[in-house]
Amino acid sequence: GAVPGYGGETPGKPSDREYTYTFAGWTPEVAEAWADAVYTAAYNAVPVTYDVVWENWDETVLDSTEINAGETPVYSGETPVKPADSYNTYDFVGWLPEAAPVYDDVVYVADYAATAITYTVTWQDWDGTVLETGTVNAGAVPGFGGETPIRPEDEEYTYTFAGWTPEVAEAWADAVYTAVYNAVPVTYTVTWQNWDGTVLETDAVNAGAVPGYGGETPGKPSDRE
Repeated sequence: GAVPGYGGETPGKPSDREYTYTFAGWTPEVAEAWADAVYTAAYNAVPVTYDVVWENWDETVLDSTEINAGETPVYSGETPVKPADSYNTYDFVGWLPEAAPVYDDVVYVADYAATAITYTVTWQDWDGTVLETGTVNAGAVPGFGGETPIRPEDEEYTYTFAGWTPEVAEAWADAVYTAVYNAVPVTYTVTWQNWDGTVLETDAVNAGAVPGYGGETPGKPSDRE
């Protein structure tokens, strides 16, 4: 008929990854003794919580929360953004590490896919004819992939390819490069001869130029008449 009482130290139950435990009494409820009895310590389970932080690429904190052990965190803020730089634009693709049940404090960092910024490069000949058009990543130096440009000769000059104008440089905007040529004058041979076919002088003269005789004044011997 007496009500038994426990006389030892308060029972304890070790924490695990998910819970800590506080003693909550006995089961069944302690009552008058009318037979042998076994009472088992009962505990309240208190979830272990961990800190979850969501950061952007620059370590800016986007969100933070506490989450019970074993739960998988879910980000509830606005979609993270990483601004474009001189070379790339960026698209949010998820988090690093990938979200999973947590059993420790964790920091998730926004992950982005980079898309190269490209510019259009046009290569044209001296007369504006487009030789090649392509794209190049920002900051890269474009290269002409076609055959060496050719400019037909005219009456006064032949032409040899000399490069591009402006000088080819890193791409930070759309660009047009125009072929430039060295002009080599076309020359003709001018022969000066005397009345009897004797060659007095031979000159090379540029096309379109007026030749000039640079020798001594020609002479023709007198005859009987």
